Amino acid sequence: AGVASAGGGGADEDAGDAVDWDALEKMFLGDGWDDEIKEIARKAREAEAGAVAGDRGVDGEPGAAAEPPAWQDEVTTLLLGLVGISHERYLNAPLVPESVTEDERADAYWRAPFALLVHDDSQKAMLEYANQKALSVLGYEFDDIYDLSSFDVVDQSDAAQQEWLWATSEVEDKVGKHTVVPELRLAGANGRAMVARDVLIFRVDNLEGELIGQAVVMRQVDAA
Repeated sequence: AGVASAGGGGADEDAGDAVDWDALEKMFLGDGWDDEIKEIARKAREAEAGAVAGDRGVDGEPGAAAEPPAWQDEVTTLLLGLVGISHERYLNAPLVPESVTEDERADAYWRAPFALLVHDDSQKAMLEYANQKALSVLGYEFDDIYDLSSFDVVDQSDAAQQEWLWATSEVEDKVGKHTVVPELRLAGANGRAMVARDVLIFRVDNLEGELIGQAVVMRQVDAA
């Protein structure tokens, strides 16, 4: 969210769909990572070329597009890499098995047995990622998350909202840059209400150690 924008047809809108690699470098990596950005850009161009070839088919006829789902694209995979690095940094343990390769990373987080949300470091705490478990719990589709704040998926009562604000703020005040909320009331789509227990919140950094957001891990979620 904020790195790539979604849009409809047309040349101008297609240009708006392109990944802003300068913004990605600034938000996710920090300064001094030109080679990594160029490599990601190269892979993205190859993927786009493959998608065009897939659209045309073997003999130039319409065919199946090769573009991956949004939860598996280059930007999301990069973000999840930073989530994993930050979890190891602040909790001294991997979030997914260490045997997971870079190519397997997006799938491992997507299909993880825990619910995972990632929000940015803005005051509104806008969501940037939700895995399959989190979306199932909340009743949303992946593309819905870009219009949601993490505050939107917390119970809308004043008490719950204040607790969430306090918890996310506390992360930065703690030496270990993480905290656990014993019980958190959630608000999903269509009035869905759940209670998550022992909710882990930890800071997510870019490769320069600068704050870019927070990750939320929920391993136990029950109907309210």
